[in-house]
Amino acid sequence: MSSGRYMAYSPSPSPHIVCLRSTATAIVEQQEYLSELLSERNKLSPFVPVLPSCYRLLNQGDLKLKLELNYCASKEDGV
Repeated sequence: MSSGRYMAYSPSPSPHIVCLRSTATAIVEQQEYLSELLSERNKLSPFVPVLPSCYRLLNQGDLKLKLELNYCASKEDGV
């Protein structure tokens, strides 16, 4: 007689079970990703108040550099 098993092989899981497993895995991965994202957001929160000042300073520096480059280019053209 057999050793207690009805089938000699393990049948492949039904597509429905595979879908449920992949869906469950996707949900767990999304939860982990969102948890990491929230952690990163919390790390950045102390810097949020100074971002407008940083943005303004970068724009001022960019404008100053562009003006200096235009000035140098116009001097070279005139020489």
